[in-house]
Amino acid sequence: MGNGYIVYLLRMLAQQQAVASLYCDPSDPDNYQAAFVEQVNARHVLVAAITPWGMLDGWWVRRTSDVLQVLCGEEQETRLSFLLEHRAQRHAPLLPPDLPEDTDWMRAVLDYAIAEGKLVSLFTATETFTCIPRQVDDLRATVQALDLLGQPDGAEEVLPLRDIEALSIGTEEEKMYDILKAHFPAQEIQPTLQ
Repeated sequence: MGNGYIVYLLRMLAQQQAVASLYCDPSDPDNYQAAFVEQVNARHVLVAAITPWGMLDGWWVRRTSDVLQVLCGEEQETRLSFLLEHRAQRHAPLLPPDLPEDTDWMRAVLDYAIAEGKLVSLFTATETFTCIPRQVDDLRATVQALDLLGQPDGAEEVLPLRDIEALSIGTEEEKMYDILKAHFPAQEIQPTLQ
């Protein structure tokens, strides 16, 4: 399937608010992300993620060119739809639905994270890290990576937006770092080895 057909499918699923499975890893055809499609354009797709256990788990922005296959209405999606309903999990959009279609969803979510003081996880070709987004413009994002205890880890880094393959916000990963950040204030961290 070409990118145009994938974008068409994603748009249809966004209108229907149906659970879909997005396959993005060519090296692992069994790996997929179940989600509600919220927003889509030729560059990015914004989805509300669903765990394999039928729980909502934050949002992801991915390149539409990375989506290799989309399934909907199969047993897996039916199962997840039932579990979401059974657990009274209600999907609410991350961003206002009336934003223009040509919105840069990666930048829009980073702007939202900055405005709301939210952490994000960024995925590039060479690294994955959770961070505090500090600033974003049309070309780059300035971020502060966090260490394993949720504290700033080194200097702020400037990343070209084109290098960010995916972004997550509000997932269990970012929630964990919020807890760690609050529990281990920077000035109280002591090295364990002398």
